[in-house]
Amino acid sequence: MIRSKAWTLAAAFFCLAAASGQNADEVIERNLQARGGSDRLTALNSLQMKGQIRLAGGLLGRVDWQRMRPRLQWLRIDVSNTGADASKSTVLQGHDGSRSWEIVPRILGGNGQVRDIPPNREAAFTEVASHFEDPFINYAAKGHQVRYAGIEELDDKPLEGLPVHHVELLTASGETLHHYFNAATWLEVKRRFQRPNPPSAAPQPVELFFLDYRKVNGLMLPFRLEEHVFDQARRIVQLDTIVVDPAIDESRFNRP
Repeated sequence: MIRSKAWTLAAAFFCLAAASGQNADEVIERNLQARGGSDRLTALNSLQMKGQIRLAGGLLGRVDWQRMRPRLQWLRIDVSNTGADASKSTVLQGHDGSRSWEIVPRILGGNGQVRDIPPNREAAFTEVASHFEDPFINYAAKGHQVRYAGIEELDDKPLEGLPVHHVELLTASGETLHHYFNAATWLEVKRRFQRPNPPSAAPQPVELFFLDYRKVNGLMLPFRLEEHVFDQARRIVQLDTIVVDPAIDESRFNRP
């Protein structure tokens, strides 16, 4: 067992050394291919995801999450442990491409009426919608820049010790995002960035984790998503199903 483990470690370090000549474009191309290819990703039009969700404060529920090109998003969360009737524990949120809205029941701090998502939470809701069009595909034409930051080992559970390629993305709007790609599979496992936090001047440090990848209609998609803010898990989603390119009526995303 000791010899086998030593050989495994030696092989891993050999692979890291051999990969040290990587550049950002090579890592990005490997990632796109591992996920299904840039043509397949560009052709993707919509997604419907269902599963379980754990929110800050220990709230648990079922989630129905629908996304559609270019920047449309709709989310229904049926919270299960409020102690209230299920019909009074449902949260609805949507983004129509320009505005974000929500309906939050009284038991969860809302008034049961449709309202704009407050600015201090809107960034968290819309950043996923804004990335439906993969930022790395034709990144230069979009005004983005990339930089290869090297090979690292993660210290985050459950990815502790995992070798990753670190690529920085400087967006046309001036944001810097740090992407970490599994050195063996080329799939993204972590993303790190600063989230605007109006009206406060201090942004929030955010880490997103992409786990439990499975193949669906020729695409490799993560079935477990975790959002950590200030090193604390704020939202964990474990999906049961992902439907690729379902037919979705665009009116679903409009403010009621």
